[in-house]
Amino acid sequence: MDRDPRTTILSRRARFVAAAVAAAGIAAGIQKGDAAAAPNDAGSPNTSASASAAPLPPPTPSEIAAARALAEEARTLRAKGDHAGALLRLRKAYALGRELRLLLPIAEECAATDDFLGAIEAYEKLLASGAVKVPRDAFERRIAELTPRLAMVKITANVDGAAVVVDGVKVGVTPLVDPIRMNPGEHRIRVEQVDRNPVERAITVASGELNAMTFDMAAASPYPPPTVCLQPPHVCLSIVEPRPSSCACDMTAYGRRSK
Repeated sequence: MDRDPRTTILSRRARFVAAAVAAAGIAAGIQKGDAAAAPNDAGSPNTSASASAAPLPPPTPSEIAAARALAEEARTLRAKGDHAGALLRLRKAYALGRELRLLLPIAEECAATDDFLGAIEAYEKLLASGAVKVPRDAFERRIAELTPRLAMVKITANVDGAAVVVDGVKVGVTPLVDPIRMNPGEHRIRVEQVDRNPVERAITVASGELNAMTFDMAAASPYPPPTVCLQPPHVCLSIVEPRPSSCACDMTAYGRRSK
């Protein structure tokens, strides 16, 4: 399958920008950071209100060593052109050591693998951390270049406080103030809440699109599903509580034996 020429251009531009960033000394102007400086990856800008996550404990020496070993593996893979493998190791390294300097290569590898949202989020975390001690224009321009490649989906629901889950990851709770940002392609969106029947739908989005989805969640039944009894010589269906006195089956609905 032929690669989208625009994607190829963006990937080349990502590598060019990375080289320019390094040449300008921007990478050197990023503090290494530690667990105290690195922001927690909790919450989402798509939520109407996000509670602050508890600070993570500082990484242990063994975690730092493992993170740096993974970062070195990622550097080798990047040199070989294995961007997916490099990104996987960089993300593991950041999760272990939480060194802010890893966010820049993470952003670059995300862009190289067409994960435009991942690249933008990495740049945004880097800018929000306050670790950038040089002009921020290069990062802001990169975010502006990648943003048109995203799709936006406005989610509304008939109840407040319902969890919105995109591709298995919770992104917020209703009502969402802003549309959800997504990479182009197919996604599954699920809205769920206690005492409501969850609703899950699929959507395929393209770059630059603004879509809207409404989820109507019905109240969940207070009773479990009916149990069908096929005990000879008759068949009965117990769907009410308490069970009908006329039912003479050995087992009835809700797993209770008849008298």
